[in-house]
Amino acid sequence: MANLVTRSLLAAIDWDEYKRNGRELPPSTVDWIKQNGKPNIEFELKVFQKAVEWEEKLERLEIKRREQELKRAFEREQAKLIRQRKKSWIVLMREFRTKYASLDAGGQEAYLHMLRDKHSFPLKILESVAGKKLNGGDYDS
Repeated sequence: MANLVTRSLLAAIDWDEYKRNGRELPPSTVDWIKQNGKPNIEFELKVFQKAVEWEEKLERLEIKRREQELKRAFEREQAKLIRQRKKSWIVLMREFRTKYASLDAGGQEAYLHMLRDKHSFPLKILESVAGKKLNGGDYDS
């Protein structure tokens, strides 16, 4: 997130504490008030709230964009595997499951990471290969 704490917001916070609790204003706030006048506390808080909402919206959009990128990467990789190995996706998935089942626990973990990193497998497909629910955080790219 961008730095949303502006000088005017800090002055408004200091001014609010001065009005409510009689707390002494820091010299920087006194200087700011001399230059800009008394801060409008409600306005500054509303500006901050809108900035936070905007940042959250941008973050959600970035997550959605990234998910779409990953989906397209997987679809390209899936088509490439089908073309290269000249097998259907169902047969390839069966082979992935068989290979996974033949490995020890450490090898299984490494195999899932390889599928994620090399072939862009999403968590849902990795869970299908493993035959169990996985901790999604371990397989984020």
